[in-house]
Amino acid sequence: MGDFAILAKRIKELRTSLNLTQKQFAEIVGCTSATLSAYENGAKSPSLEIVKGIAEKCGVSIDWLCGLSDEKNSHKNIETYSDVLELLFEISEVLPFDLPDDYTGNVIHFKSFVFRRYLEDLRKYQDLLHTKMIDDDIFQACIEKLLRESNRKIDSSDAQGGFMINMDELPFK
Repeated sequence: MGDFAILAKRIKELRTSLNLTQKQFAEIVGCTSATLSAYENGAKSPSLEIVKGIAEKCGVSIDWLCGLSDEKNSHKNIETYSDVLELLFEISEVLPFDLPDDYTGNVIHFKSFVFRRYLEDLRKYQDLLHTKMIDDDIFQACIEKLLRESNRKIDSSDAQGGFMINMDELPFK
């Protein structure tokens, strides 16, 4: 298979999942139906501009179109408590943070009692890691356990308004 075989397959897969004809999809993409046909059968490779346009207009990731990811959506849907925790972990890779001892005076205060319990467990694991009571391997095992336990749908009755940001406590204004 050529380098663009996956891209060709994914373009066709996307078009058919949207229940569009080649003519309809070509109009959205900004090319002729003959050119789209050539993209879909791998006879021609679309420019980066066309690929970017397909991703933006159809709400899919470029990584998915090119076969670099199986995650089709360009944004991750947050449906479970573990999705929120994983998002926090991604943020912490860029901007590390520690969770405080209580959740009453935070800049960000989560109102969900269930999620706050998960955060309390996470803080305990962080404390154990920082005090060297556990090593990185044990910490990772604890995180994996926490993600398994929190992998359930977010209960909207528990959320009570999601989270609150206390603007008075932000370090900048």
